[in-house]
Amino acid sequence: MVSCVLILLVLHHVKAKEGEAASGTTGVCELANEFPGKCGNDGINVCINDMQKKHQKENLRCECFDHPTVIFGWKKRICKCRYNC
Repeated sequence: MVSCVLILLVLHHVKAKEGEAASGTTGVCELANEFPGKCGNDGINVCINDMQKKHQKENLRCECFDHPTVIFGWKKRICKCRYNC
């Protein structure tokens, strides 16, 4: 009885994995770029807009980090974004 339940669970898991592969989702890719300025209160949305303009990707999930060093007095921010690829 226990072995039948175990076999059913394994078969269900295999079918679920086949469904994921067939749906076309291959994983999550990441992009990172530096942009001028600071993140501020709206850094995530600013990063999303800048990265969409530069890379033409949809459904970006971004984080904004202020760059710790200032070069020639210019502040930089780092945008790291993930998207389904």
